[in-house]
Amino acid sequence: MADRDLEKALASLQRDLKNVQKDLERLGTSGVTAAQQAGVTGHEATDAALRTLETEAHALLDAVKKAGSSAVAGGEQVVSRVEERIEANPLPMVAAALGVGVAIGWLVRRRG
Repeated sequence: MADRDLEKALASLQRDLKNVQKDLERLGTSGVTAAQQAGVTGHEATDAALRTLETEAHALLDAVKKAGSSAVAGGEQVVSRVEERIEANPLPMVAAALGVGVAIGWLVRRRG
């Protein structure tokens, strides 16, 4: 169950990152388009493009922050659910930890 939640959180983060990538691509062309639509050249075009880029960069930064926050929240939920499972049924988890410890000890002794 925790794996499914983690997979959902990762899928959501991947979708958010693809949206950010699309925004970056759009950001690259929108400054030039804004200047062309305004019919200005030279310094005025640079200023218009810079203002447009700044505005869209702020919007993009907000989107990245939001995506990061949702990824953190998803990760915290997964950790919380794992903790709840361990607290609800600790014996299998202790047995699993013991098994891992024995396996690691066996591997270390075998190499040494």
